[in-house]
Amino acid sequence: MIVFRNLMRRKLRTAFSVAGVGVGISLMVTLFTLSNDILGQLTHMLENDRGDLIVMQGAGDVYNSRIPRVTNGVDLGDELEAMPEVKKAHPMVFAWIRTETNIGASNQIDFYGITESHPVLQSAEVVLDESGKPLHTAPGEPFIGRDDEFVVGEELFNLYNSRVPESAKLKVGQKVNLATMLIDDLSTVFGEDESFSNLSEQEKFERAQKNLRSSRIDAGAVGALSNLTLRAVVRTPQKAMNAALFFSIGMAQTIKGYNKKNDNDITMYLIDLVGDSPDEKDAMVDRLNGKYSDLRFVRSDKFLGEISEIDLIHKFNWAVSIIAAIAGVLGVANILILSVNERTREIGLLRALGWS
Repeated sequence: MIVFRNLMRRKLRTAFSVAGVGVGISLMVTLFTLSNDILGQLTHMLENDRGDLIVMQGAGDVYNSRIPRVTNGVDLGDELEAMPEVKKAHPMVFAWIRTETNIGASNQIDFYGITESHPVLQSAEVVLDESGKPLHTAPGEPFIGRDDEFVVGEELFNLYNSRVPESAKLKVGQKVNLATMLIDDLSTVFGEDESFSNLSEQEKFERAQKNLRSSRIDAGAVGALSNLTLRAVVRTPQKAMNAALFFSIGMAQTIKGYNKKNDNDITMYLIDLVGDSPDEKDAMVDRLNGKYSDLRFVRSDKFLGEISEIDLIHKFNWAVSIIAAIAGVLGVANILILSVNERTREIGLLRALGWS
């Protein structure tokens, strides 16, 4: 009881000590949340409709992976599909576009360059409007159309339209300047800073380039994003993709800067195998990694556990937890020790003066 009574005698010191412990705990929770969000995005993308194998660049992380579709006149996808064990190889471009302000919990919008056969579209469905009409310019036709068209996930579509007046709402079939929408409109809709609208066209262009550059995509993509048609609104089982933008492979390569000098590069392939057994998948992974030394083949269901970047995030989480726990223990111990020490000095002084 002596400890707790003394805590209340030094309210300011106690308040600072408690605040310090609180900051440590909140820091731990924040860092855990951020890292788990990153892991969550990858998990959503790769644990559903992911194919059997993932093919990406041999070195580096998944976000910066870049592999050529054609080498010495040979198409990698065709070469893989020629193997009897391979059912289909799906090319894919993946990146994100940063926005000026947060949209929901993040200040970025994921985008995917995919083909119509991509696994995610096999489980996607066209969203219906209030009258039951499909939000698709050509119902019954593929989601992915020409290079100058794009598809938006239902969550992003609804979130944006809920914040803007009727005249500014996204509509299927309309021409959209995505560069302006991502850099300008979303700042006004989701933030309080409306200064962007007061900039000159040159200043807007430069600011858009800066944002795109920080998104790890080509800063010259502003022009490519300025005249696109909204083809469809889709709903997918994966939350991360339900708030994303989808383009043709060609447009995604332009946005990412992968088609310069006719490189025709992509981020990764998702491969569907004929066999379903784990042993068959492991054997195929070993065979392909032996044949293509500059690429990395990983079983999709083991992907998160086999890349060093994910392991690093887990280790970082544990390190932060240990540091935060030690800081918390030291903070509490400091409060108690100082409290007891101060009261002990007071008692010693009183006894020296004859108190008993």
